[in-house]
Amino acid sequence: GIAFSFVYGMEVLNELGLHVNKLRVGNDNLFQSQVFSETISTLTHAPIEMLETTGAIGAARGAAFANGAFNSLAEAVSGDKLEKEYQPISKEYQAYSTAYENWKNNLLKT
Repeated sequence: GIAFSFVYGMEVLNELGLHVNKLRVGNDNLFQSQVFSETISTLTHAPIEMLETTGAIGAARGAAFANGAFNSLAEAVSGDKLEKEYQPISKEYQAYSTAYENWKNNLLKT
């Protein structure tokens, strides 16, 4: 359900004109789950790059950038290293898509 909610949010962003073709995430929380990450990657057709960082570090870098410690967000994350990558699983897309559409249809009924 959480992965489907994430995908639904990305659909809304897509409708607003923000097209996501790759996600970069820290190595924490639900992205540590292979099932969670592969579900999102498969349904969105977007690879997920897991970096050797955490959300807390990202928040600190964002605050530092806002206060002028970095010239750009790219500079703030320039030292991050790729730890793992999840790719969409084409052979599973139909099964994942059917489950997601069932979830979404039930969600929108309420």
